[in-house]
Amino acid sequence: MKTQSKKKHLIVAGIAALLMASSLGLNINTIGVFLQPMASSLNVSMGAMSTHSMLISIGLACGAFIVPPALNYFNIRWLVLVSALGLAATTVGMSFSTQVWMFNVLGFIRGVAASLSAIVPLQLLINNWFIAKHGLATSFVFSFSGVAGALFSPILASIVENQGWRMALVIKAGILVNYGYSHLKNQDRKTNNPYTYYLGKYFGKFMQWYTPFFAFLINIVMISGAGATMNQYFGLDSRVGTVLMTIFVTATALLGLSKLIDIISLLGPLTVVFSLLIAILTLVQNPGNFLQAEQAIQATENVPFGAGNNMAFWLLGGILFVAYNIVAGVPFITNLRLEAQNKKQPWISGIMGGVGLMSGALLLNVAMLGHVDTLVNVEVPVLYLAQQISPVLGLIFAFILLEEIFSTSAPMLWTVVDSVTKQDTKKSVKQGILIAVSLLSLIGAQLPFGTLVGIVYPFTGYFGIVMLVLFIGREVWENRKQRAVEEGD
Repeated sequence: MKTQSKKKHLIVAGIAALLMASSLGLNINTIGVFLQPMASSLNVSMGAMSTHSMLISIGLACGAFIVPPALNYFNIRWLVLVSALGLAATTVGMSFSTQVWMFNVLGFIRGVAASLSAIVPLQLLINNWFIAKHGLATSFVFSFSGVAGALFSPILASIVENQGWRMALVIKAGILVNYGYSHLKNQDRKTNNPYTYYLGKYFGKFMQWYTPFFAFLINIVMISGAGATMNQYFGLDSRVGTVLMTIFVTATALLGLSKLIDIISLLGPLTVVFSLLIAILTLVQNPGNFLQAEQAIQATENVPFGAGNNMAFWLLGGILFVAYNIVAGVPFITNLRLEAQNKKQPWISGIMGGVGLMSGALLLNVAMLGHVDTLVNVEVPVLYLAQQISPVLGLIFAFILLEEIFSTSAPMLWTVVDSVTKQDTKKSVKQGILIAVSLLSLIGAQLPFGTLVGIVYPFTGYFGIVMLVLFIGREVWENRKQRAVEEGD
């Protein structure tokens, strides 16, 4: 019994130490790596950027007063969840920030988010578990703040030097959310888990934690896209558009109007049809100048490229497009197989969906290449092409885009909530988490839509490439194993 008790105490101390490492060590003690490159990028002084660090500390202090009353209503696991999502969202938000005030606002929010899984909750956890060796446990846990800072600072500095500070922040956000999910979802997984089955124990678990975070990022992109669409066609302030879509999506989810989402989703094929129509009409009426496309792409500035900014990267760009769809589609593909009436249905659905999606994407990319010099300055290029063909076609396509954004955003929102809750979780708790995720998505959606698309999807696509290789490898290995068994019989 004493051995089991010691083991439990060691596990608690280890989890607390890792939480300290992520919430304070990685989150705050590595910020010095970014200050100089951020200041240079924004053409401001180091003094102006140092305010960001000060506001993180103020947010950390203010958030400490929230923790004790919050623990009266929520388990510490939920505070860790909110903290992980908050830290990840604000860190990603920083990677897209272009003004000092944006960094300062996000810095304060980061401090508040960090407080939910840092000093106060961890000290309470230590007080509850350790009495005789209270001082030793406290010293051990809090030392990981410095250890994580010392460990991750040179790693992040190397990423900043080679990939830039914006990409380094995105990677840092991925590490932070991985920490949060690993502490929250520490129960045993089912053996039929598709992630661990195909991807292995460690990478599979990482992708199982990353996929809900990617769903969260997709929700941010969708909300931002709604604002960009309303601004581009209707002239409405993009911030107003993001607020309207957030309210609509959140209200639908809270009211449980899943049937409405299902009905609107049936209009999905219209998107493929209209995309093909827009691409074909553009190529027929005004194909543009393909010969100058590469020069126009290389001449663009302040546009993120996940694969590179010349045509030599065309193959990698195409693979990334397929790969990021795989990451987002795994949960839905699994459900499709479970709900299928026979083995042919998933195959037919996959082939039809893939051919339809890729046909539209291929023709649209060809159509856009002839107008690259104009489209790089437009948030929603396909809508612009539709407007050039006909105002009526533009109006119809604008509504189709908003419908698609809604029918994508709502399921992604529930994917995030379902991934961090159990079936028997109280409805009020789920609704609270849903509202929190919606608000974080709204904050992230204030970043430019084009920038979000240019970073979120290609970055995730690299994970998707690894997944594709492992998926194919697993299927080949299983088929060979089955043949060997059949030949042996």
